[in-house]
Amino acid sequence: MKIAIGVDVHKVKCAGYATRKDGRKDRTGKIDEFNEQFRRFPSNCEGM
Repeated sequence: MKIAIGVDVHKVKCAGYATRKDGRKDRTGKIDEFNEQFRRFPSNCEGM
């Protein structure tokens, strides 16, 4: 399984998103867990 991850970096907040490269659903839920956890996070040292 190949995973594509993108991060949009801004001054105050960042947004992260992951998806399977083949477009199929992740049956383990790990990608959904990542997306929920990194939907918005601080751009400071602690956030990174």
